[in-house]
Amino acid sequence: MHVPQFSLATQSVLALHAEGYTSGVVVDIGAGHAAVVPVLEGKLIPYALEPMLWTGEDLTRQLLLSLRKHGFSEHLHTHWDIANHIKETQCSVDPEPGDGHYTLPDQTEITLSPSQRSLPMTLLHGPNSIPKSFSRSVGKLGDELREELSRHLVLAGGTTDCPGFREHLLRALGGEVGQEGLTRAESGRLRSWVGGSVLASLSSFSRISVLRSEYLESGAGLINRRCRMEDGSDDFYGLYGFSGS
Repeated sequence: MHVPQFSLATQSVLALHAEGYTSGVVVDIGAGHAAVVPVLEGKLIPYALEPMLWTGEDLTRQLLLSLRKHGFSEHLHTHWDIANHIKETQCSVDPEPGDGHYTLPDQTEITLSPSQRSLPMTLLHGPNSIPKSFSRSVGKLGDELREELSRHLVLAGGTTDCPGFREHLLRALGGEVGQEGLTRAESGRLRSWVGGSVLASLSSFSRISVLRSEYLESGAGLINRRCRMEDGSDDFYGLYGFSGS
């Protein structure tokens, strides 16, 4: 594969770029990781990063196990993608009575129970909830920096697309976020991809990227030197508190 230019960036930084910011706080609920991530001028603030217990995959797995337990296993032959889509379209932090009907690809209609539909509430209540994690994260910052970064709160990851998720989180955080509050975009799932496009289009991109010719001449060490993170770490997964395996 011929790649003319290459750089590294975390999902959280890219999510901010997608919204036109370089500083803010990102609630990043990815498939295999979840964290509250403060970012200043395009750099993570490692000491204030707060990993969270529940990831997007954990919620999808819990929903899938519940659906199988209720007898839908024979209809879930492509189970993971289906369960993930059900989670993001039918599950809500504040489900409306009478909803929860979903038509599977084979045209079988299932009805989710109230507990299945309210699955995202797991992220918003308890000692490991997003609001608690947010408070712990920004509490590690100085007063001025906390006020500055809290003006821009961005959600990333498909799980944040669940109906009502954004509105409920903003209410739960209350006065901890600035007047601009929670950024509302069309899709948390695609935000990092959009941010990558934005980052690559900036005139400053050349300073944090490696040309193919430079790589061929200097080797992989050049990537480590030019694209490394704020704290000097090249271990993106380790910074989130997860294994890269």
